[in-house]
Amino acid sequence: MYNIFKDSAEIGTADTVVHIFYGGNGAYQECEAEDAQGFCVKLPYTYTDDNGNEITDLMDTVFCLPGKKLKGGEPEGEYTVASWGADGIMGAAANE
Repeated sequence: MYNIFKDSAEIGTADTVVHIFYGGNGAYQECEAEDAQGFCVKLPYTYTDDNGNEITDLMDTVFCLPGKKLKGGEPEGEYTVASWGADGIMGAAANE
């Protein structure tokens, strides 16, 4: 589990982090953490369907790592590996 941060504020948690770079073919490509320009995570978002029902689903969300550049326009983000304390409460550990 990972804690996801944008503008130094925690905005959610994700089960996995996919490290990416912007490839010469114009698409994000998966890579090793040390080669990453950014990362992709699934974060919850809520929308209203055509019948007025509020739906919560997961959406792939791309972030650029601090000091790196992807395609352009991606928000800068960071993540930490979540840790579970003895009290059973999840907290943040150091970045991977």
